[in-house]
Parts: sequence; C-alpha cells; structure tokens
Amino acid sequence: MPLTLPGRYVVPQVNIYSGESFDEVAESMFGYQTRAAGQRGAPFDARTVRARSTMRGAGRIALPMVFARGERGWQAVWLHLYLAGQPMFNRVEDNKFTTSDRVRALLERRYLTVSYLADLWRSDTEVLLWDGELPNVPVTFVGLDAPEHLPEGSEIYTLDRFHQLIPA
Repeated sequence: MPLTLPGRYVVPQVNIYSGESFDEVAESMFGYQTRAAGQRGAPFDARTVRARSTMRGAGRIALPMVFARGERGWQAVWLHLYLAGQPMFNRVEDNKFTTSDRVRALLERRYLTVSYLADLWRSDTEVLLWDGELPNVPVTFVGLDAPEHLPEGSEIYTLDRFHQLIPA
C-alpha cells in the first residue's frame, strides 16, 4: 500500500527520554519495513525490514533518515543526524522547528556534482562517457578509478584530485 500523506517529508525521530545515550548503550538501531495491506497491525516480522542502520552519535535526539516525496514517489534518505536535546525528557514537540529547518536545508540544497561539471565543460569541449574502450589520443579522465594504459599526455582526475575540478 503506497504511503499517502499530504506533506513532502516524513522525519522519524528517536528521542532519549531518560537513560543512556546512543553512544553508551550496547546496541541501538533504526530501520523501516514494508508491508502489504493484509499485514496491517501484524506483529513485527524481521522479513519485512527493508533497511536498517546503527545509531551511534553524540546527542539525545536521533534523526536517522527522512522519507521525501519526489517526482518518482517516496524516497528514503539516510541522515544520521543527532541533536543535543536535553539530559532528560526529550519530546518531539520540543524540537519540531529545528528538525524541519535542518531537514529542509539538507534535502533542498543543490550539491555540486560531477555531472554538473561535465555540463560546464560541454560548452568548450567534447564530453564522452567511458565505454571501456581505450582512446587513441590523450584525454582528460574523471572517475573513481583510472583505467590502465591511457595514452601518454592524458590528464587523470580521481578522488584525490576532484577538488581541482571546481572552477575558481
């Protein structure tokens, strides 16, 4: 059954009301599960868990993920954010404004991507996607791992040099 809610974001919060923090307990996890309409109200079943992650952070309020509605439906985005909170008696009502501001800032921000940089270069040069074939002429390669035996004179940008791609 699809999630039908009027908002754009669903932000689960895990509050420590009292007791140990996320860093002090032996184990703390957050996850979500999917169920068919006929399973509504059924007891927890580990087979329905779609994703889970350990919660290990400084703070007494965890925002492990957000569900965001986009053009293609709902998407789960892991946040792993921790708010300081209070030493005791944390409640959702006390932090709804700071939570919504933080999540909105993170999800609506436009991040610099390699595809954006490639589009900038397209106006000055030919940009091709790597097809696995070695070129015959020197190229500028941008990727995580450079292929072996690129032609002499090729420029290689891997993770250690990505910062040099950002235009000044």
